[in-house]
Amino acid sequence: MNDHADKAQATVFFDLLVAEADELAYFIEAMKRAGPSGPAGRTTELRRLRTELHEVLRCISQIRRRFPGVSAAGSLSERELADRP
Repeated sequence: MNDHADKAQATVFFDLLVAEADELAYFIEAMKRAGPSGPAGRTTELRRLRTELHEVLRCISQIRRRFPGVSAAGSLSERELADRP
């Protein structure tokens, strides 16, 4: 019974993480399209977003290892998640 509750909770959290990864990837791409590196503030923000994306993807990987049946309901496919840095 407890295992079922853990998996259900992992599924919800996984979907939230995938949505967060989608959003972060969108912002990173938007900043990169905005032109060549400009002010140091923008470079710092881009670095922060990439670090945050890396952490979200690390959490996604951990959930996948612990609960192999959990899959994304979001826009990222299994392959896209695996291909991310």
